[in-house]
Amino acid sequence: MVLLSIDWTNLHELLRSLYDEMMPLCEDMASVAKGVAGIGALFYVAYRVWQSLSRAEEIDVFPLFRPFVLGLCIMFFPTMVLGTINGILSPVCSATSSLVEQQTFDMKKYQEEKDELEREAMLRDPAKAFLVSDEEFDKKIDELGWSLGDMDTMINMYGQKAVYDMGEKVRQWFRELLELFFQAASLLIDTLRTFFLIVLSILGPISFALAVYDGFQSTLTTWLSRYICIYLWLPVGDLFGAILSRIQVLMLQQDIKQMQASIQQKKELLSALAFYISKRVEINFSKLRMNRVSITLYDVVKSTGEVKDVFRFTYEGRDYICLSHSERIRAGLEVAELIKRLLGVEYPTFIDDVESVPVIDNVRPTGQVFIAKVIKGTALQVQVADNTGVPKAA
Repeated sequence: MVLLSIDWTNLHELLRSLYDEMMPLCEDMASVAKGVAGIGALFYVAYRVWQSLSRAEEIDVFPLFRPFVLGLCIMFFPTMVLGTINGILSPVCSATSSLVEQQTFDMKKYQEEKDELEREAMLRDPAKAFLVSDEEFDKKIDELGWSLGDMDTMINMYGQKAVYDMGEKVRQWFRELLELFFQAASLLIDTLRTFFLIVLSILGPISFALAVYDGFQSTLTTWLSRYICIYLWLPVGDLFGAILSRIQVLMLQQDIKQMQASIQQKKELLSALAFYISKRVEINFSKLRMNRVSITLYDVVKSTGEVKDVFRFTYEGRDYICLSHSERIRAGLEVAELIKRLLGVEYPTFIDDVESVPVIDNVRPTGQVFIAKVIKGTALQVQVADNTGVPKAA
């Protein structure tokens, strides 16, 4: 949206500049007000002096300073009156503006944190991970074939992802729309406020001048109360916005706490499930236990708890492909003994290239064992060893 790219701060600064540029008009109105106030001061002083003389009373000079003080205010109206009031009230506007900015910043921060937690929660769910991750989506598509069932699943996946993406866009658009309404309302309040302040500032000297006359003294207090009240429109609007933002922050914090508790609970369940599966595998495949050889048939994904079928053959913690020739012979002997144990039959064992294995210390072969060994410069011989281990010529 084009309106969302508007810098609202510049618009508020523009209104403040407009107010400052309109202030020179007060000087023109002050010229008229000086004449009105001068005539009013003349009648004001003359009436009270004549009243005191007619009653043969002493003339009270202090009340007679009122029109002169009002005239002094009119002469220096932009500086003495408007400058004083604006100087007192402007910190209030600055404080409320910084307050709403801080609350808005906190709201955006917690909103981002909540969105990230929602994304992480969906990534942990194998059934929904493809909605938020293109990598997971491509991975699931690659795992599918071209059968009718796989094609139907693929179409459903594309449909679900399109609906999810559309929902995210609508939610983001609605969020930006609400922010636009809030900023527009704030700008509208500031515009009306600036308009009324300019009108009151221009007509202020006249109000001060009329306050000199008896019966019009209330115009001074009325002007002051209206000016202060209108000046505080924007701070009140900022406070209202800060309260709404704070309410949203509290709601987001509550949602984040619930999501974190749910995630922690799921992590504990996954840990318990992984421990259960590992123990079950350990019990079910206890017969496959060997000395240095390890066979793994299952893997548990820690993030999701998913059990995947694998076949991993290791010897002393190293994969079979990384073993040397002698280590492969030793590992093969352990597998041979495992097969004998599982089937309950003692098959003969044939060991080739025994010269590559100086010591066989990981397993003791059972049953009849045939050993083939190459000795350089020696003719073919066949020897038989009895249970005592003493070789005999065949």
